[in-house]
Amino acid sequence: MFLPRPLIRLAVGAAAGYLLAVRPWHLRWGATDSEVHEDLAG
Repeated sequence: MFLPRPLIRLAVGAAAGYLLAVRPWHLRWGATDSEVHEDLAG
């Protein structure tokens, strides 16, 4: 299967944008700074 270069670049850019901008936000969604840095039980 052949994908044109612009489509590959778009996919790589979207993946990089997700990893750099969206994922860190999702990992902290709704948590305060103190909640993020405290130890978890178990």
